[in-house]
Amino acid sequence: MHMQDALLSLPVAGTFCGASAVIIGYSARRAQKEFPPEKIPLMGVMGAFVFAAQMVNFPVFFGSSGHLVGGTLLAILLGPFMAMLTITSILIIQCLLFQDGGLLALGTNIFNMAILSVWIGYGIFRLLIKSKEKCTKKRLFLATFLAGWISVFLSSLMVPLEISLSQVSQAPLSTLMLLMGIIHLLIGMVEGLITATVLLSLARAHPKFLPCPVEIHGKASSKAVIAAILCISLLLGGGLSLLASNLPDGLEWSISKWNPKIVEKPHPLAQKTEKIQKKISIFPDYSHPKYKAKFWTSLAGIVGTIVTLLFVVIMSVFIKGKRVREKHGTS
Repeated sequence: MHMQDALLSLPVAGTFCGASAVIIGYSARRAQKEFPPEKIPLMGVMGAFVFAAQMVNFPVFFGSSGHLVGGTLLAILLGPFMAMLTITSILIIQCLLFQDGGLLALGTNIFNMAILSVWIGYGIFRLLIKSKEKCTKKRLFLATFLAGWISVFLSSLMVPLEISLSQVSQAPLSTLMLLMGIIHLLIGMVEGLITATVLLSLARAHPKFLPCPVEIHGKASSKAVIAAILCISLLLGGGLSLLASNLPDGLEWSISKWNPKIVEKPHPLAQKTEKIQKKISIFPDYSHPKYKAKFWTSLAGIVGTIVTLLFVVIMSVFIKGKRVREKHGTS
């Protein structure tokens, strides 16, 4: 669901960039007040996990593929504000270091995946399970599955609207909306299954990570669980990413079926930003620009996982530290 620059006009890209900046800035302020420091390690490893999991595209029907978005998963574990900051961090790293998603389109990608998917998923979860309400394993699985599924489906429908507003094609919006909806209903089901499975596994290991009481008694320590998540993340990024599907993702598939020639000649600024990305990127498309050996994909996955972990932890420490400095009247 990562949009490229050629799909957007400058006014639309600029508008969503500004809107996303305001919302993420507000999220940072709320996170300063509400996010407990003891959750920083969990935030770091879950950010790394989502980055690594997004490298593993899974095939769906009709010759398409999809990957985890992770908005609902992070929103339930970290709360919506820190979830938005974490997904935003992942998208920035993907854009700058791996040329995944356009630089001009970064604001729209943040809006769709770091804002909409987070709040839709979190809202559905809270609608089904209240904060102090004890729930069974079956209810937890169902609530998280539905939240993950619906969040991906609904947030994906923003993409056709953004393309339509950009007026890059004369093809009917309804067709692209239908294609995106159909394919992301399927991708969303896998998102829901992954979200529910991960959260139920965490509940069995260390139920205190969840924001609601669960009828499960896990015995693992928080440190052991965090270490396990990091190991799984490195395995995903460095190993299972090699098995990722090469089929076009949901957005690419939808556009190809909509009309392969829909996009007009890219704006000159989009061409410049693409050149900037090529210069900045260390592993374009999670590989080496000259060598196509699978080793480079593994290395890209490991590097990206570690960079995401460090970036998210440093960001969260800075946010909490800034709050402490403000309380003491220092700068």
